[in-house]
Amino acid sequence: MNLLVLSVGRRNKLIRYILKHVQSTDHVILSDCSKYAPGLFESKLIEIVPRIDDEDYLNVLVKICKRRKVDALMSLIDPEIIILSRHSDVFESLGVKILHPNYESNLLCFDKYAFYKTLIKNNILTPETYIEVADIKHDLYTHQIAYPVLMKNRRGSASIGLKKVDNIDTLNRCDHDFHDRLYQEYITGVEIGIDVYVDTLSGEIIDMFAREKLSMRAGETDQSLSIEMDKKLKSVVEKIIQTLNLVGPLDIDIIKMHNMYYVIEVNTRFGGSYLHAHECGVNFIPYMLNNLNNVENKPRLSNYKTGILMAKYIDIITVDTGGSDE
Repeated sequence: MNLLVLSVGRRNKLIRYILKHVQSTDHVILSDCSKYAPGLFESKLIEIVPRIDDEDYLNVLVKICKRRKVDALMSLIDPEIIILSRHSDVFESLGVKILHPNYESNLLCFDKYAFYKTLIKNNILTPETYIEVADIKHDLYTHQIAYPVLMKNRRGSASIGLKKVDNIDTLNRCDHDFHDRLYQEYITGVEIGIDVYVDTLSGEIIDMFAREKLSMRAGETDQSLSIEMDKKLKSVVEKIIQTLNLVGPLDIDIIKMHNMYYVIEVNTRFGGSYLHAHECGVNFIPYMLNNLNNVENKPRLSNYKTGILMAKYIDIITVDTGGSDE
């Protein structure tokens, strides 16, 4: 099997996990739009592609799949997953599997307002969310919600465009500065990240891992602590997956407030802090490889140890590139 991993960026540790589990007859091809992406240097099988907003992006990807005889592909960033799933028929015609949910499910997770409406319709707790500034002003004025509130990009990832708004003047000013934005009730509590693997063939939950987020950096968890999943939390996760028709590796953000679980977002990929789950023995890589080889996984639900701290730190690699471009 030839697996193409797109937008590897700085996810070196995850790439190492994948490479460790592949068989000698398998190949993992790494790709990014930057030839200096650190993740590329984990393998000699690399491909440089255009940015995902380049008009030639899809054509280049198709050519790579043909030339490298790619059997499956996956991306590590949300906007690219939308593109891949939108054009799934193109890849299916080449015999290439995509390790992500279908387009409709991906779009629901990527569009934060559609996500909110779907959760509310299915009685899943989530912060109040608005796309019209007049609506949030009304609810602020009538004390249905209170400052601060959050302003976010409606479609985006990595906390890009996230702003906390503390008063009406800032709200008015930010409203003029933003395009395709939404407003959200600000809730506080214990921030929880859930890593889940859902079998792509059976649709069953195979494994789950929960961590309390202790600190964040650039939209990703910087430090976290492994915690136990109670029955209520498991039930919320199961309902999210069923409602949104999700499969594959997932990253779910939840806030626990007053013993209630509020769903914040779902990423339909390996989360940036999947590393914590993996190091605690909750290993999704064999599940992924089994599915890509048309093998169903049996539910495992690992009995991992709680109280294990994950803390990210700075590391570097140095590579001889053969001189400058000049």
